[in-house]
Amino acid sequence: MLKGGAREIQPRGRRRTDYRQTTSGVMMAGKRWGNALAPILSVASQGIGVGQLILLLARVGANDATDVYLYLFNMGMLPTQIVTVGVVFPMLLNRERITARLARLIRRWIPFVGSGFVLLAAFWMALNGRLEELLLPIVAASVVNAFLQARVWIRAIGAEAAGDPNWISGIAIPANVLAVGALLLPLPTPELLIFAMVSALAVANLGLLVFMTVRKVGDKSFSELPVSRLQGSRAETWFLTKAGVSYGGLAVIQSMAVLLPPAVLTILSVAAKIVASLVATFVNAVMPRVIHRESSSLRPSMRFLSFLYIGAAVVGAGIVGFAAVFGGELLLPAVCVALWVVGAVANSVAQRTAYRFLPPNASRITISIVPIVAVLTVASTLSPNFQLATLLCAYAAVDASTGALLLAALKEKLNAVVAGMAVIAISCLWVLSLL
Repeated sequence: MLKGGAREIQPRGRRRTDYRQTTSGVMMAGKRWGNALAPILSVASQGIGVGQLILLLARVGANDATDVYLYLFNMGMLPTQIVTVGVVFPMLLNRERITARLARLIRRWIPFVGSGFVLLAAFWMALNGRLEELLLPIVAASVVNAFLQARVWIRAIGAEAAGDPNWISGIAIPANVLAVGALLLPLPTPELLIFAMVSALAVANLGLLVFMTVRKVGDKSFSELPVSRLQGSRAETWFLTKAGVSYGGLAVIQSMAVLLPPAVLTILSVAAKIVASLVATFVNAVMPRVIHRESSSLRPSMRFLSFLYIGAAVVGAGIVGFAAVFGGELLLPAVCVALWVVGAVANSVAQRTAYRFLPPNASRITISIVPIVAVLTVASTLSPNFQLATLLCAYAAVDASTGALLLAALKEKLNAVVAGMAVIAISCLWVLSLL
């Protein structure tokens, strides 16, 4: 305003800038970019991870060294999957939040537990005559990598709980990129090349951890935790039981591969990686848009699952056709993987839909699936015909059975029937593999 009450005249064709609106617009644009970046990072991470495995097999083939690397890597991740992902993350979101003291203990000790699991896995391999002296440097590098990887994951899930999914989506990109570089080195032996690759994983995770620490990634989630909760709360016990049973049972199933000839564990891990990558690429990137906190109907997710069944059938037919043409001995494992893809997409969509539309205790419906399958897998090792296809059927049975039961609980009869038919087919193949 000018003196005398006269209005300030703005030049024609120009408007006063509202900086609050501008700032809000920039923030909204940043949020939209952040939402779009997470799926891109996820797809890139999965793609580079598969590329790393392909390059590894192209350089050294499937042998004892690759078995050791893949088995120790998975066992080193097990405590992180059970406690960090299965307990800490949901309790950062749950109304009965994890206490600051418990979170501090987990952040301090889970990295050491991860390294300890690597040593236990190495002992199991040595007990079965699968760990030669030349492979011990790979064990040492795996111990270090498991420790650093656990620290990185703790910070990433803290950021995810605070609403930033980018760190968890791209968490493996630096390590996988550096590992690919290591695999291109002209090293003379498979053992030395894999040692260089695992060391590259550790170096990349160390660099990422330093960067995340400087940026204080995830600190906000852990700095706002309550000192204590009301007495009688058993939230952490429930989450720990659910995650421990699921991931622990799968670890038992994978450990049975150590009893089979060299390279079987590598092939099993590659198959698991392919199925997980397909699910992550085509399901995880889309489901948050289909099912979210504001969703009022499960119909969109069920329509999406119907299309996924068609896509899974096409992918499965391609896998079986490739095996039939180029390797007849791989036909039975290929059929198992094809059915696994169907079960995996059913389970992934059903799990996310159940989180939104079923009560928390609905997990009791499926909590016994993994232990039952694990017991049947251990029993199957008594057969002289126990083989790779048996283990593939076990993995597929876990996903397909869980998906079928959850879809039935959601009263989605048609989709549940499709998953149930996959369970029946997998069961038949399991029996056939032992005959």
